[in-house]
Amino acid sequence: MENNTLYETLNNKFKSFFSRNNINEQKDDDKDLLYMLNRAHEDWQDAEDYFNNVTESDLIDYAVFKLEATKKRYSYLLKEARKKGIHV
Repeated sequence: MENNTLYETLNNKFKSFFSRNNINEQKDDDKDLLYMLNRAHEDWQDAEDYFNNVTESDLIDYAVFKLEATKKRYSYLLKEARKKGIHV
């Protein structure tokens, strides 16, 4: 009987350790996603500024592409954050 109790105690501690570890990893993932979302928003703003200020006709296509790409990246990350229940 004593071995069974020891086993249960160790098993519970083992489960507790890994569940806490999993929660910490999840929090880190959420922080990383928020960081990437913030960075994507900054990149989008920079692309808008670039687009609004570009004067070389050869760079207009690049400015449009950059603006659309950064907008899509931000939209994607925002959607992923909402799926995870993160409110921005």
